[in-house]
Amino acid sequence: MDVFFSKSEGQTIGSKVCYAPEAESTNTEATKGLAEKALEGSTYIVDYQTKGRGQRGNFWESEQGKNLTFSILVYPNFLPILDHFYLSKVVANGMVEVLDSVGIKAKVKWPNDIYVGDKKIAGILIENGLMGANLSHSIWGVGLNVNQTEFKSNAPNPTSVMLQLGTFHDRNNLLHAVLYAIDGWYAKLKAGCLNEIDSYYWTSLYRNDGWYWYESEGERFKALIRTIKHTGELTLENEKGELKSFAFKEVSFII
Repeated sequence: MDVFFSKSEGQTIGSKVCYAPEAESTNTEATKGLAEKALEGSTYIVDYQTKGRGQRGNFWESEQGKNLTFSILVYPNFLPILDHFYLSKVVANGMVEVLDSVGIKAKVKWPNDIYVGDKKIAGILIENGLMGANLSHSIWGVGLNVNQTEFKSNAPNPTSVMLQLGTFHDRNNLLHAVLYAIDGWYAKLKAGCLNEIDSYYWTSLYRNDGWYWYESEGERFKALIRTIKHTGELTLENEKGELKSFAFKEVSFII
């Protein structure tokens, strides 16, 4: 894919777009950019990842030339370590906003998946670096299924823009829209608009509307999502009225 990307005036995310037909992973390419002191907002996009990474070490399946796979490098040194989950919210909010603009009602499945109904349309992988009490850099890896219609991996529930809408979408246009939207939410984070970020994220949260099944330590239970802590933990209330918070790998959604 030839990338013809012109950022808007004052836009940070997408300040520079680096394209390659193939690479091990876009997060690896962004790490190389970090070593070279690349501009904040530099974005690394490929048509095919030979070792695309997902959350918890999973493999991200993406048919060559059909989807968007890219990573963004930022330097959020204004953000305390304990507030790192706001970076996930910024990216997720931008993804939901763009999908909504093309007619897809998407939700954020905690912590970093984007769902349409009970099907996954996008994934986000955040890798942070630390310096003292603040973050030094962050790499945001994004995989968005665009025009792929068949999935060969054992992923149980993938979908794509094409499968949802039945129409082909230009990946350059979607890339431009996604980077612009994420840039807007990142600007809000820099400006301290945390309530606005929290509100949009909560409104967009998958299963924020009732009782559902979860599993932790081999036990299945029905619970209600009560809150997402600013540090990223998911707080559930079980049927006994007990509240418990879970880190990323401590609880699973039963779908």
